[in-house]
Amino acid sequence: MTEELETALRRTLRDAADRAPKAPAGIANPGGRRVRRVPPRAMLAAAAVIVAVTGTAVGVRTVLTDPARRVSAGRTAAAPSPSLHPVGKLRLPPIEQVWPGVAVRLPKTLKNGRVFHPAAIIDAHTIAVTTDASFEKADALYAYDLRTNAARRITDIVTPPGTKLFASDFIGGGGYVAWWLHDGTRTEVWAAPVAGGPARLVGETPGTGPSQLAIVGTEAVWSPGDTGGVYRAPLAGGGRARMVPGSASMHLLQWPWIGGPPALLRAPIKDNPGVAFAHIENAVTGDKRSARLTDQAIWRCGPTWCVGADDHFVTEAQRRDGGGRRAIPPTPRGRLLLPPILDRFVITVPSGGTVAVYDLRTGKIGDLGVRTSGGYVVSQRPSSPLYWTTTATGYVVVDLAAIR
Repeated sequence: MTEELETALRRTLRDAADRAPKAPAGIANPGGRRVRRVPPRAMLAAAAVIVAVTGTAVGVRTVLTDPARRVSAGRTAAAPSPSLHPVGKLRLPPIEQVWPGVAVRLPKTLKNGRVFHPAAIIDAHTIAVTTDASFEKADALYAYDLRTNAARRITDIVTPPGTKLFASDFIGGGGYVAWWLHDGTRTEVWAAPVAGGPARLVGETPGTGPSQLAIVGTEAVWSPGDTGGVYRAPLAGGGRARMVPGSASMHLLQWPWIGGPPALLRAPIKDNPGVAFAHIENAVTGDKRSARLTDQAIWRCGPTWCVGADDHFVTEAQRRDGGGRRAIPPTPRGRLLLPPILDRFVITVPSGGTVAVYDLRTGKIGDLGVRTSGGYVVSQRPSSPLYWTTTATGYVVVDLAAIR
């Protein structure tokens, strides 16, 4: 403490003491002891503590409200918390400039003229695509080479009457492509080897999709969207689905993380208040994590990051532990709000209806060059590396796992 500050504090404390009411001489305090005079040095030390604490409080508020410093916010939750400054108009560089090689633009049809939809990542140069009698009635699965636009048939897909199969219900890994069918009362998981061959029934569970589906080693892991419970079964088929111990009523987030409650992945954010995956645990190690968030009304959480919204806009993000709070580019009213894809990416429409990929880890944003006019942007599962949406001439597909 400088001599000038010490002198000022002495003067302030002395003036306050002079203005305070004086007790009559000889009157004891309630405990029977006479009031002991506090030495000036002790009063100065206490005043210095007050100044230090006040300065810290001001500093925390600045971190949370100053856009240049939001990322360095403390790790403790704030409830209620200061409002963040909304993200202003952004300069959106093309995604090819920000992350070269992760986005590919495709035509509407295969070389044989058949309409297709992107379905899953197979490897760095290949995606699985479905050909469709309708968007909910895929009839075949192909391996599509992104370098040549050539397609190789993997297997036929049977969708019995009354069942649904969306292009976003596929996942690739371990030399297989897996998907599920649901009819309103039960869910079936099917898989086919990428090399080709007939599809095999992996397992059947009560409850309906859509929810999460993952490939872990040689097994498929999934949870029905309504009843919950996390199940696993061999991709080769022939095995019975078995529930992961301790997972009853829980849902798959991103293996090995499971928890709840989840969000309805295809419902608008205004219909899903609260915190999705507020409490999660690691199905392998038993570790547990709970969300410590600000006073935003709607949150969707991954293992590390959460995104928040009011009834109409995706507006902010912060880590599950309450740190790293920042405003993020907004998504207009009516959009879906998912946990961050791969616990890192948010699909957003920040200005003028242009779709972009925003990276929570680095703050980078890449423009897909696709405009949306009020319909839903096609979103993928939080655990899937494939994001795709339609363009005027076909599709743009993004391998989010290729972003380093």
